[in-house]
Amino acid sequence: MTRSPSALLEKTARADAQSHRHPGRFSLLRLSAAERLAGAAGLIALLWLAVYWALSRSGA
Repeated sequence: MTRSPSALLEKTARADAQSHRHPGRFSLLRLSAAERLAGAAGLIALLWLAVYWALSRSGA
């Protein structure tokens, strides 16, 4: 018995979606907008802290 092309496509798509799930891995795409915004704010704060530290050490 042969399967219809759409049934094969659905089976392949389902298997492909399951193979891309990595529950133990960190993914930026799975974060909510608020979590991404908080991460960006934290990164900006760290950059400002690094700039402040560098300028205070240079005596400027």
